[in-house]
Amino acid sequence: MTISRHQFIAICTTVVLVLVLYFGFNTKDPSIQLAEKSRVASFENTSIENIRKSVFDSLDLTSKAYFDGLQLQLHDSFDDSTKIEALKSISSFWYSQREFALAGDAAEQIAEIEESGFSWSMTGTSYAAGIKNGKNETKRTFNMAKAVNAFENAISLEPDNINHQVNLAICYAERPPEDQPMTGILMLLDLDKKFPKTPAVLFQLARFGMQTNQFEKAIGRLETILEIDPNLVKAHCLLADAYLQTNNAEAAQKHIEFCEANRK
Repeated sequence: MTISRHQFIAICTTVVLVLVLYFGFNTKDPSIQLAEKSRVASFENTSIENIRKSVFDSLDLTSKAYFDGLQLQLHDSFDDSTKIEALKSISSFWYSQREFALAGDAAEQIAEIEESGFSWSMTGTSYAAGIKNGKNETKRTFNMAKAVNAFENAISLEPDNINHQVNLAICYAERPPEDQPMTGILMLLDLDKKFPKTPAVLFQLARFGMQTNQFEKAIGRLETILEIDPNLVKAHCLLADAYLQTNNAEAAQKHIEFCEANRK
């Protein structure tokens, strides 16, 4: 089929117009563009590589040399077993530096090899330590997201292990979503209904209850724990504090004594 000169010009004009509109204009809403830029910036700021570089640059020479040795050990690992041992040493090193994101990252690499509920729980525990104790807001946010993911993985592998569910709830209680501040507490209360008189659940409810001055409820829960496990040291220690907060020094005394005699 022969195209006339006028048809050819019309087609070319259309193509040019489409290209100009496509490349010359951004049709996205400015608020969406801003949100996308913010997400990219957030990812760049919280990427584990950036965190690692920033932290490494701040180490003293002795610590840098020690970490380089650990990295060499990891590089020279010849199977999963030796790699896991090297990663454990790296995780321990970063934990001692109170760099919980990096400790968690090394633990996460172990969990990806072992793919067990225990290893994912250990990963979550490492990250969770930085939810409140991270050195800045960026790291705290990063640790929260990674801890939640790790505990969810642990739950998927061991759905009957209540400790994983308790740990996930603790994450949300320590750093609740802004629009749902009771998320973690509600998760714990739900676990208390499903698994009544479980010491791990009761202890966390008591601990968070004391933060909002619900001392009588905390005392009741802690006393219930000690009926189940009379030798649970942390329950004695927290109960002593709860009684002291209610000006009942006499009731607190035996728990203080037990706590001081057995706390490591």
